[in-house]
Amino acid sequence: MKFMHIALNNTLARPELANLQTQFWSNHTFPTKPIQDDVETDAAFDARLQAYKASKYQLQDDWINTLEVWTAGQIAKAMQAVKYDPTDTNCLYVFTLPEGYWHDIEPAGKTHISAGGSPVYKYSNPLYEATASNILTGRHGYPGVLASITRKNLMIFAGTIWWKDTTGPVEILYNTAPVFHDEKCVFAWEKQLLTEEDGLGRDSQNPADKLHKWVDGRKVDFATASIPGAAGAVTMDEINGCAEAYMGTTHRGYLSPLAAHYNAAQLPSFTITAPANVSFGIDICADFISAVSSKLLSSPPDIQIVPASGVSFRYPESYYARKYHCFCDLQGAAGTLASLSAAERTAACAGMKPFQDLSHPSAGTLFNVTDQLPL
Repeated sequence: MKFMHIALNNTLARPELANLQTQFWSNHTFPTKPIQDDVETDAAFDARLQAYKASKYQLQDDWINTLEVWTAGQIAKAMQAVKYDPTDTNCLYVFTLPEGYWHDIEPAGKTHISAGGSPVYKYSNPLYEATASNILTGRHGYPGVLASITRKNLMIFAGTIWWKDTTGPVEILYNTAPVFHDEKCVFAWEKQLLTEEDGLGRDSQNPADKLHKWVDGRKVDFATASIPGAAGAVTMDEINGCAEAYMGTTHRGYLSPLAAHYNAAQLPSFTITAPANVSFGIDICADFISAVSSKLLSSPPDIQIVPASGVSFRYPESYYARKYHCFCDLQGAAGTLASLSAAERTAACAGMKPFQDLSHPSAGTLFNVTDQLPL
């Protein structure tokens, strides 16, 4: 059995995606969020707010569908370039997209201002839960755009979706990694550890302004699991410390109901049985750096998938796979490494013998590809 990794090279894709957004805003208008004045009744304001949310959802879904169709088109070009054969039972073709690929967008020049009145850098508006769900399940009874192009021998690890659950008493943010195979979503995992790169952004004047959306909804579950300090967690380090303790106590990850629907075990690994038995693990950026998979899984998977946004390769314990490590980074790194021994990993991370990337650019596409590798 062979394996081919085909990773989006975001250095090449970035200007194309910027043009796609420009084209989108040429025929769409960003709605203005309503503000309640002193004389408006709560009922009247709520009606305007619901109308805003409905228009915002439709705008989001239009953009995501535009991005899905464009992405499927780019994948089709890469499939042609690698001479993909849907009847080939001897090779598994695996496409990967980077962390943060799916999120809400705003017109150029729009700045997000925090509650304290200062700009928030690197902030990305999250999608509504219905928009996120549409990526996984499709629309109007039809399979999702990316799911529909997968086959038994073709998988898509579709980066991550930055979205918020608004169905409970507080908004909760999630960074969800869906996997499509054989015309359906077959798995989902979520990032466990927080960084400003996820979409929360950085606000030096009000550092906790957005953190509550990440942690407030988790505090009840963290406290139920008797995680020390959960109730008072404020900083990123405190929140991530609680998440690490939660995983160590429960031996599972913290997942949204959306992701848990596709991952009953709440672990960062799954196995496909066709065209062959192959196990995959997923570590999303900071989770890779902190070796989340090695802490949660009893044994390494065959292949480790790492969607990221500025990942570090310098920690030997991060690498947790029997055969290959596959990276697709929003900052440009897109490649494939063969699994090494512990001593070889330590030497490579120390820079004494650099890792050898098995991939190369695919001419005429936005992807880096490997040759067919033995599984």
